[in-house]
Amino acid sequence: MLELRSIKINYGVIQVIKDINITINKGQIVTIIGSNGAGKSTLIKGISGMVPLAGGEIYFQDKKITHLHPHEIVKNGIICAPEGRRIFPEMTVEENLDIGAYARIKDKGTAEKIKKHVFELFPVLKNRSKQLGGTLSGGEQQMLSIGRAVMADPKLLLLDEPSLGLAPIIVQEVFDIIKQLNREGVTILLVEQNAFQSLQIASRAYVLEIGRIKLEGTTQEMMENEDVKSSYLGVKINK
Repeated sequence: MLELRSIKINYGVIQVIKDINITINKGQIVTIIGSNGAGKSTLIKGISGMVPLAGGEIYFQDKKITHLHPHEIVKNGIICAPEGRRIFPEMTVEENLDIGAYARIKDKGTAEKIKKHVFELFPVLKNRSKQLGGTLSGGEQQMLSIGRAVMADPKLLLLDEPSLGLAPIIVQEVFDIIKQLNREGVTILLVEQNAFQSLQIASRAYVLEIGRIKLEGTTQEMMENEDVKSSYLGVKINK
């Protein structure tokens, strides 16, 4: 579904993403794990068209999208729930959701049907539908960010650090929703510092270190890798 070929991204003279190759097949959850500053969010911005590529190509469903504008990428079905949630704090929950559907869903009946499903996924959002987004808790804002992305009926959902700053019980709830969306047919690229949770639900994983892919493979292979266990899963390795 998505193929990144030798992707490079620069911030000024500094190369942040260095010759990255990633493949995501339809129906998968693929996770990218790495420490803070590894370049994970920059890569998501590159896929979304928010930052320009310094080299390489991106293909989505066999169509080259390398130089498309962000709104054109959204219209193709690649939807992002960004790091830091980025909801509209002065708009109500329902207005935030309606904005999510704007670029792709032109039929009002379809948008209402999707919104009903979002409220089923996140009952708290239905209860808070007339409340301003900025008054929600951190966990509720994360749910709203994901719900807003779902409103665009994504073919590929990009999730950038969905567990960041959340209490453990809310983290589990968010990851349960991610699994539910995938069961419903949404292909997901999950960028996470919480390696343990993301490896539990993904089928393939990439380890990103200082802008380069250090390791890749099935999540089972990653969870058995000593470097991954010691660096990202908190397992002490006796040598």
